[in-house]
Amino acid sequence: MAHALATRLQAEDAMVSLLVLLDAYPPLDTVCQAGAPVRLSGTDRQMLTSVLATLGVTLPRQIDASLDQQTLLAELVRQEALCASDHETAVHMLDAFKRSPALLRTFVPRRFEGDVLFLRATQTSGLSSAPDPQRWEPHVSGNIELHDLDADHFRLLEPRLRPKIGELLTSRLLATDHPRRRASGWQSASMA
Repeated sequence: MAHALATRLQAEDAMVSLLVLLDAYPPLDTVCQAGAPVRLSGTDRQMLTSVLATLGVTLPRQIDASLDQQTLLAELVRQEALCASDHETAVHMLDAFKRSPALLRTFVPRRFEGDVLFLRATQTSGLSSAPDPQRWEPHVSGNIELHDLDADHFRLLEPRLRPKIGELLTSRLLATDHPRRRASGWQSASMA
């Protein structure tokens, strides 16, 4: 989504100084063809478990496995295992997971004019290997700067990784030559 937004902004003559991709990959060519079959890997329960893990919640063993997702989420809120605001976030994330195959059938990435900072999850959650970030090469005019993070895709924003991600973002943002920063005379302490 970040890549699509960045290319749309560029198409509208907006300046995009930095594109950061968090373990996101373009669809394979076979997926981009209209009408190509696309299926989510895993079951709805696996999707729910992954979404909850992103929110720092593990399904309690005593939860009835036969409950539908809405009832299960409501039960987690009732048991105070999930806060009410995260309930809404989980519902939106699950909806996005379910819609993504239909979107992938028609999506064709545009070319981003610039460099990409790519943060890759190194734990592959059962895959034989992580997808290759170089799949972005046809869709990026500049360099792809790769940084590996020791987590699976759904745990990339865990508190233990946030300082490293923050340092990477800060470093790249400070190194980016942005016209507004030049025009205002702004400098960071590390640039002075």
